[in-house]
Amino acid sequence: MSNIIDTKFIINREKDILKKTIDKFINKPHLKIISVGANAANEKYVQNKLSHCKDVGITTKYINLDKNSEASQIIDLIKNIDKPYEAIILQLPLECNKKIDVQSILENILPNKDVDGLTIYNQGRLFTGNPFLIPATPLGCITFLKEINYNLEGKNVLVIGRSQLLGNSLAQVLLQHNATITQAHSSSNFKYDKYDVVISCVGKPLIFKNISAEIIIDCGISFVNKKMVGDVDIDTCNYSYATIPPNKDKKISGGIGTLTCLCLLQNIIKSFTIQGGY
Repeated sequence: MSNIIDTKFIINREKDILKKTIDKFINKPHLKIISVGANAANEKYVQNKLSHCKDVGITTKYINLDKNSEASQIIDLIKNIDKPYEAIILQLPLECNKKIDVQSILENILPNKDVDGLTIYNQGRLFTGNPFLIPATPLGCITFLKEINYNLEGKNVLVIGRSQLLGNSLAQVLLQHNATITQAHSSSNFKYDKYDVVISCVGKPLIFKNISAEIIIDCGISFVNKKMVGDVDIDTCNYSYATIPPNKDKKISGGIGTLTCLCLLQNIIKSFTIQGGY
């Protein structure tokens, strides 16, 4: 039997726990999000993050810069600390008119404030098996698998995508759970039928069909005629459990994006305590 899991109940349950934890703090965790230009998927993610932060008592500041902004403007905002124990996100991708070296900008975020886990320090810790702050979407995938009591040890997992934020980081997290990983990308020639778990991290609408796997995790988000869709045409697939982006027709209100927000909240609290917040 195929089951699409609505993850909304998971975040609602866990947010109650996080709120009780934050209520005990003398100071409040604070998140600053910096984005550049306009991107529908980005804006959806940002608004979700801001809403969830408010629900649990994390204060926020959101700055959306013009697409003509210079790298120096972004760096100035990163270095200008608004509140003690601040966490910082540079919302990717940057929709700039100018060529900007994103990693060089990210390196201006202190590792203990880097709740997206994208600085070289945090990526190095992850890739050497000693993680510090891990990107939230890979953590969201692990949270989903734990929720359905799925043991990754020895399982064959296909990760489609190789971005640092998701595909590459996710592959490392899965390896640390003793899964056997195949990582595919746009130049790969692969078939779906030999994998226990297929995770798509591409962001192109409904490009994957007829997947047969125990677990399908669709991390991709695109908009077609203002409707949110994932990478996977789930109606053509055979699976036991799946998670897809929110879909009104299927009465699904939460997917991996929802669990990404949950794990981001957990990272913000971790960052807060690492910095000495209490």
